Amino acid sequence: MTSFNITKFKKKTLNLLYNILPEYLNYLNQLKNVNLFKKVLSNKLNIIIDEVTFKGLHTETVSCIIKWSDHKILTGSWDKTIKLLILPSESCLKTFIGHSNHINCLLKLTESRFVSGSSDKLMKLWDVPTNTCLFSIQGHTRSVICFIKIDYNSIASGSSDKLIKIWDSRHGIFSIEKSLTGHTNHILCLLRLSNKQIASGSIDQSIKIWSVFSGECIKTLLGLYEPILSLIKFNNNLIISATYVNVIKIFDVNEGSCKLTLIGELKSLNCIIRINKNQIICVGKSNICICDIITGECNQTIKHSKNKMINSILKLNEYQIVCGYDDSSIKVFNII
Repeated sequence: MTSFNITKFKKKTLNLLYNILPEYLNYLNQLKNVNLFKKVLSNKLNIIIDEVTFKGLHTETVSCIIKWSDHKILTGSWDKTIKLLILPSESCLKTFIGHSNHINCLLKLTESRFVSGSSDKLMKLWDVPTNTCLFSIQGHTRSVICFIKIDYNSIASGSSDKLIKIWDSRHGIFSIEKSLTGHTNHILCLLRLSNKQIASGSIDQSIKIWSVFSGECIKTLLGLYEPILSLIKFNNNLIISATYVNVIKIFDVNEGSCKLTLIGELKSLNCIIRINKNQIICVGKSNICICDIITGECNQTIKHSKNKMINSILKLNEYQIVCGYDDSSIKVFNII
């Protein structure tokens, strides 16, 4: 069997684009940086190329996207529906209807079930094969904003009621194990640090580290001065946070201190995802930017129409990301 050399493939593909296709030639010329292009060809960094746009699947903002399987994704929307889509086609396999307000978050539990959170204050457990809502879960008094899976038996939910709730999800029956109190404003994001600790980010401009077992706040990370929109894990000790004003900070959880502050090139920031060991994708209102979290450099920025805003992003695999927009469209990008 012939081995596949990704570096040779990458160079060959980019050379083809550079020499043959005028639209990509224009794009690369706009970079105005010959050294940057040489780095791309030498496999030292990635670039993003627009692949395909899907329209007409939702009728309002696509607010959340999660991976269901290799070629399937679940999308939630402000149109109150959840859709199971197959990529790269525009096929909608199933539509899940039941919430009475915006869908804010989705979480896959098993190969056949997922849970959704909505501005109707409810969480719902869905069975994909039968396309049915098994039951509604009440616990929060305001919008359910975010989820994380702690372990096989428990999940956590964050809400605009300022609370984090840890749920026992064994046997498909959800019961509240603990309510974590301490934030003074909406919970916007959650991050699993281990099966013993989780982190939360809030509009109150703080990050809190919690003990899953005791429900107590272990420490509070301050110094961000803006709502915390996203949290991602860098390694066992470090986490990366993003704020609306495009400030990215790397914190040492054990020490409770900020190790590095990066100021990005986007005017505003919606979320961040990690694509490899050293690079993250920063998503602004209408831009996507690849940043190196070691050097702090922004390698590439893709600009979209001023009338479109990116609301959600998913790393589908090593070579593709999926974005959801406020005009109800969904776009797939290739990372090469």
